[in-house]
Amino acid sequence: MFNKKYLFLSILFIILISCKNENPVQPTNVAPVLKNFTVPDTIFTQINQSYIVSVHVSDENGLDDIAAVKYEILNSLGNVFTQGDLFDDGDYDLHGDIIANNGTYSQRLNINFPTGVYQIIVSAIDKSELESDPLENSFYAKEGVINNAPTLAVLQIPDSVYVDKIVPFFFQVRAEDEDSDDYISKVTFQVLGPTISDLALEGELVDDGSSGDQTAGDGIYSIETTTEFASWKFGSYHLYMTAFDSKQKASKSLYTIIPWAKMELGVAPVVLNISAPDTLNRPTTGDKSILLTIETTDPDHNNDVKEVFFYSKKPNGEYANSGNPFNLYDDGQLGDATANDNKFSLVIWITSANDLGDYVFEFQARDYSDLLSNNIIHTLTVIE
Repeated sequence: MFNKKYLFLSILFIILISCKNENPVQPTNVAPVLKNFTVPDTIFTQINQSYIVSVHVSDENGLDDIAAVKYEILNSLGNVFTQGDLFDDGDYDLHGDIIANNGTYSQRLNINFPTGVYQIIVSAIDKSELESDPLENSFYAKEGVINNAPTLAVLQIPDSVYVDKIVPFFFQVRAEDEDSDDYISKVTFQVLGPTISDLALEGELVDDGSSGDQTAGDGIYSIETTTEFASWKFGSYHLYMTAFDSKQKASKSLYTIIPWAKMELGVAPVVLNISAPDTLNRPTTGDKSILLTIETTDPDHNNDVKEVFFYSKKPNGEYANSGNPFNLYDDGQLGDATANDNKFSLVIWITSANDLGDYVFEFQARDYSDLLSNNIIHTLTVIE
């Protein structure tokens, strides 16, 4: 398939598909917005330990519009102690960021602060030099004793996340702490959905002989839940787990991607209720737009519709040799009235160079099991 925005049909055929948009409106520049600013309450220095600060950034013009996210740390006198950048690059070891390009910017602080209270301020600036409102937080720095972080080792994780059935979802890890006077206080997990920004599931793994855990106190932490969180949501799921010791020092997070899967093929989708003109006068000059809309359902779940498309035949009976098949969309853009209403649309164009006669459209849908729907044919007659 090809990019909808550059849909273009030529060669003496009915339709010039393009990303043409009448009276385009330039986007309004809006400053970035910050939320969920996370800072440790206490930083222990002199022990070669780093601490992660993070903040979530959003921008109406997209994350690509973010030029920089910066932090500034002030001492108790209000003087700048240090400053720098936060990163959304997925480099956990260097910057403490777990997933790249999800809007959460992070930085590791590995600085020997003199004992005292500090203020940390973050702000974001976009490529138009618009700056967000700053967020502020504080932490206390004190000299600490060496405390080794816990370690995690994966023992079992799911091969896939089933989206069409609610089935057990089980995973387990081994958590250890090398400090003789320390212990594991908890092991947490988060599952991020296919969009990365949405939290699908979170909680704690246990080592108490419940929730799928076989033996209490053996250092193996387990959780057994279900795939209800993934019901008919297709895409890769992102699982990461973190262990904490009794002093709340965190391990390095374990991260893995778990793909979606279906347990059953299910039933093919159905296309119906085409909205398209039967006849159209060919323009004498320029071009004329046509909106094609078709309703599509799936007996299993409407989210199971993977794509809706049509093939086009020219008046001479030959399939158009450029662009076939053409995708329709249900995203509320470029002619589609309402997103996610199961009505897929596409704007096509006829020009003064198109042949007169019958243009035939063959509509179909495909689901995530690659089952094809019924085939609906619509004829559009272009007249003088």
